[in-house]
Amino acid sequence: MRTENQVNSMDFIKRYLTPINVLLALLVVLQVIVKREYRDYLYDVFLLVLIPLYAMKLIKTYKEDKSQFEASILRMAIVGLCMGVAYFMI
Repeated sequence: MRTENQVNSMDFIKRYLTPINVLLALLVVLQVIVKREYRDYLYDVFLLVLIPLYAMKLIKTYKEDKSQFEASILRMAIVGLCMGVAYFMI
């Protein structure tokens, strides 16, 4: 039988360990490891992978709960802005 602490940790894992978050963490790690001349290509690949993932997440959110759709759009806009700034700064 699970304790309350175990249930909370499982909820945490289900909520935050998503493919998008894993890819963003991988991007941060690879930025430290990869040589400077290959970073632009790395960003291009990650953008090509993350944009469809965000689109699928957006469609799923719209189908499940239309009241949270606007918040999801705003979150995606903020993430896109941060990725754009990171792309042009680095």
